[in-house]
Amino acid sequence: MNDIEFFTKNFIIKQAQTRFLSSFSGKWRKAQKELHKVDRYLNKNCTLIQNNGMAFFHAELPKLLGHDITYIDYYDGIKNNITIKNLEIKFDDSVLICIETQSAYVFFHEEWLYICKIS
Repeated sequence: MNDIEFFTKNFIIKQAQTRFLSSFSGKWRKAQKELHKVDRYLNKNCTLIQNNGMAFFHAELPKLLGHDITYIDYYDGIKNNITIKNLEIKFDDSVLICIETQSAYVFFHEEWLYICKIS
């Protein structure tokens, strides 16, 4: 299972999983549209942090060190198998996925952060 499949299976509502996953197998523009509205599809495994999302994420960073991650950015596309040290995170319409920690972080406008973890 790749990281996008992991994210979709564990953090996207059942009704949207097929559409969400198929958007990432086609043209990037289609994936961008789904990524821009990903908050509509997140399931109960995701919690919204509306205030101080960036500060909250920085507190979570130590948990991600040393793990391979996938970063999906609305503007720059998908970066696979990278480490958090080599990443410039944009806190707007992007997703960071780490299978090893069973988690994902969805960065949304207004510096909102959704923390997704398998319960």
